[in-house]
Amino acid sequence: MTLFDYVSEDICLEPLSQKHAEMIHIFASKYNVKKYIGWQLKETSSETAEFVKTLIARHEAGSHVYASVVEKKTGRVIGTAMLFGFDKTANHGEIGYVLDDTVWGKGYGTQIVRMVSEYAFKEIGLRKIFARVVNTNHGSARILEKNGYALEAELKDYYMIDDCLMNCMYFSKYADCR
Repeated sequence: MTLFDYVSEDICLEPLSQKHAEMIHIFASKYNVKKYIGWQLKETSSETAEFVKTLIARHEAGSHVYASVVEKKTGRVIGTAMLFGFDKTANHGEIGYVLDDTVWGKGYGTQIVRMVSEYAFKEIGLRKIFARVVNTNHGSARILEKNGYALEAELKDYYMIDDCLMNCMYFSKYADCR
């Protein structure tokens, strides 16, 4: 199975595509979304289109797995999901996800993490998946905890966001065979 075969009651994952760039720009250009992720705020739709092109190139090179998150009832791209930072020796990788703030609190993040985690363990065969979260992003921390991720550490002054040093919460989940 591919990542795109994993679906939930409300969302599905589709291959990241240039045709999604305009919808991705809607949330990639919002400060409220950007303040929790490593992306730079996208000022123009052409900046977002170039960014999407970079993400697609990483996916095609095999260093990252990217998907657009599509809300089933509207057909709208409401976020992105990703696996990256693969370490083949230790057999782990990092999970990430970004959602438009208009759909926060609807359970979509929990569904994304469940689908991507199942794919990473079952199809890729990862032993461990981890996530790094800005310590002020309580919603993302709850999403990970609902999916069985455990807080392993809090790293002091890990991120520089808006000229402020922020801590990083490091979560992880291990394959069932552990």
